[in-house]
Amino acid sequence: MKIIIPRIPHATTQKELRGFVEGLLETKHQLPFTKRPDFSHCDILINTDPQGIEEHHALFVVHPETAGEWLIQHLTKQRLHNKPIYGRQYFDRARNDARKIPGEDRRRLGLHQDRLNGVHIDIHGYDQCTQEHRG
Repeated sequence: MKIIIPRIPHATTQKELRGFVEGLLETKHQLPFTKRPDFSHCDILINTDPQGIEEHHALFVVHPETAGEWLIQHLTKQRLHNKPIYGRQYFDRARNDARKIPGEDRRRLGLHQDRLNGVHIDIHGYDQCTQEHRG
């Protein structure tokens, strides 16, 4: 199940978001001999409108569906950077114009969407660090 957390704080990182969701899933009671929930594809989406206003949204995938439903219910009681959050199921929109009813498009015009790419730093030892960062 794809889950979106709309309007997360701008200071939220992918690593922090992943830890937040994984920690919440750890509190879910598991029945013996059942598979743990699988959490994947943690992305931060940045929507920018023509006026330059940015909105950040979290998008991730949880399997099985029952774990996703449980997570949505329990996200409403959480805070991220001291801001209350909620989750809901994310549905992919159809790309064709056939489903649109003239005058009924509720989407904002000119909205630009990006995905925030996490920074991955690989340091394999003190020597590599000093070689790369000598002044």
